[in-house]
Amino acid sequence: PDENEDVQYQFAMDLLKQGDYETAEIAFQEFLNVGEDQSLLSNSNFWLAETLYVRENYKDAAKNYLNLYQVYPNSTRAPDSLLKLGISLIKMDQREQGCLTFLQLQDTYPDANASLINRSNLELQKNPNQEYLKYNKRLKIGAGLLGTTLVMETIGIAMLSDFNFDGLTVMAIGLVPY
Repeated sequence: PDENEDVQYQFAMDLLKQGDYETAEIAFQEFLNVGEDQSLLSNSNFWLAETLYVRENYKDAAKNYLNLYQVYPNSTRAPDSLLKLGISLIKMDQREQGCLTFLQLQDTYPDANASLINRSNLELQKNPNQEYLKYNKRLKIGAGLLGTTLVMETIGIAMLSDFNFDGLTVMAIGLVPY
């Protein structure tokens, strides 16, 4: 609708609550194109990702969760987005990257809601992998891994490197859009 931001955002949320995920996806995408309120934009990004996740489009959901984390790292939704990014990666059989994302959640947001931290720990236990065991929870995405490059080819992004890959320039401190 051609109304103020709050009405547009609520319109998209109502579609989501009704279970009309395809139309909600379109409404959230439209809101992201016209909205200005940073809080509503970060929430819209999260809910857009959720419309994709619930329909098992994990690749596009992961891209949107990552975008939220990159663009709005101080958002109240940023820790949630890292958790859901990790889960999406695991659902795409990218276990190592998923586990690294859970570790990033714990390192970046140690004071996040206890249920998020507990869920990330549960996911780490359910999905053990060599990198997780090797670095023993001391791994930080984007820092301290000289010579290690992990490419999340499945969703077209790169981590822990210093090159341009599908619209992202990856730097030593993490992922940033270019």
